[in-house]
Amino acid sequence: MTATATPDAADIVALLGGQIRMRHKVRTLLDLVEEARAGLPKQSLTAVAVAATRTPAEAVRVRRQIIPDATWKRRASRLRPAESDRTLRLARLVALAQYVWHENAADAAEFMATPHPMLQGLTPLACSDSDLGAEMVEAVLLRLLFGIAS
Repeated sequence: MTATATPDAADIVALLGGQIRMRHKVRTLLDLVEEARAGLPKQSLTAVAVAATRTPAEAVRVRRQIIPDATWKRRASRLRPAESDRTLRLARLVALAQYVWHENAADAAEFMATPHPMLQGLTPLACSDSDLGAEMVEAVLLRLLFGIAS
C-alpha cells in the first residue's frame, strides 16, 4: 500500500491483476475510470472475485453476480463498461478493506464475507452489488480505519 490516507490507483490495479492487464498505463483513479469505460479484461473480474472471498466457490458466486455463466462464456476477452464498473467498485472496496487490515488479504476477505450490524446483518460483499450499498460498506470501513465507534 501507498502512504496515502486510502488506497490509490496502484493498489486497485494490483487487485485487478496488475498493470500488464491494462490497455494503458494507469497512474490515477481517472485513468482507471477510463480503463473501465473501455472494458477491463475478464481476468480482472476473476482476480477481484478471488481477492474478495475466502474460497474458490465463493469467488465463482461473486463472479456470477456480476456476469452469469452463459454471458461469461460468450464474452471474448474484455468486459462491457457496466460489468467493468461493477468490477472496479468491488476492487475499490476490497482495496480499502485490505488497507484497513494492513494488507492482510485473509482478514479483508473475512470482513467482506461476515454479516455486519451496520449493514443490517448483511455481508459487505452482498451490499457491494449496488452503488448505495458500496457507499455503506465504505462508510463502515472508514469508521473502522479511523476508530469511530458505531
